[in-house]
Amino acid sequence: MEVPVKFELKVGEKYTFRLKGLGAAGYNWEYTIEETRKVVSVSLEFVDDQKKPGRILPPGYSRDVLVTIQALESGHATVHLTQRRSWEKNKPPLKEHVIEIFVKN
Repeated sequence: MEVPVKFELKVGEKYTFRLKGLGAAGYNWEYTIEETRKVVSVSLEFVDDQKKPGRILPPGYSRDVLVTIQALESGHATVHLTQRRSWEKNKPPLKEHVIEIFVKN
């Protein structure tokens, strides 16, 4: 699924999408939110592909991440998602997505 750059939600709605994981190489997804008040909440969780019947994951497999953005109140927020290694502080992220979210009543 392609990551949107802009979308609109109504208060209480959620939008979920998947990001490609690379945890086996030490990369994790992180987020920051730019907003003037608490307009959205963001949660990240690993996709548990191991629960599929008969599925055995190979060594070094990286799980994808589900991003859920929930609209809390009307307004505008910008979410920055970055994929980086925690120990590489002075290095740019491997991947980055910037998403503008507009929340209406």
